[in-house]
Amino acid sequence: THAHTLYEHKVENVTECMNNLKLPQNLQNRIQDYYRFMWNEHRTTTSQPVPFLDDLSPSLKEEVDLYLKRSLVNKSELFKSAPKSYVRALVPMLKHTIYLRGDFIMREGEFGEEMYFITNGSCLVSLKGKRIAIMERGSNFGEIALITKTERTASVHALTNVTLYSLHKSSVAELESHFP
Repeated sequence: THAHTLYEHKVENVTECMNNLKLPQNLQNRIQDYYRFMWNEHRTTTSQPVPFLDDLSPSLKEEVDLYLKRSLVNKSELFKSAPKSYVRALVPMLKHTIYLRGDFIMREGEFGEEMYFITNGSCLVSLKGKRIAIMERGSNFGEIALITKTERTASVHALTNVTLYSLHKSSVAELESHFP
């Protein structure tokens, strides 16, 4: 298809650029894995899972965005009882993020300012090197970073390629003036 041809051209251009930059082969392989995952999972070569979203009218864009993200937000204990108007305002602030298998999403002891919502894949939670839990689609983590400025209490890394939405502390703070 036309879209697959565009994907192949993108991969060729990226490969040529990586070679020109003389990136190490293992890094080149991970970058190629990223593009392969974006293509296989979302049928796109951009970092946006819905490439046509910006082309839509504001109303349609909001409707699609709410459809894709609202259930993730509502599953979170932090936002479970939030008014619908708050959720409507919060959803556009969620940013699409990809982590490849083996990537650390957050590390115990580091300061964090983001919360994450898993849309696909699975993550391992560990504390002091011990496995605590496995989280999958619909799970969320990192909410403490939105509430207080403290170190991460656990590490989380991707067991598989993972698609997430991240929510930054500044986005929540921005909404506080409208939703005290």
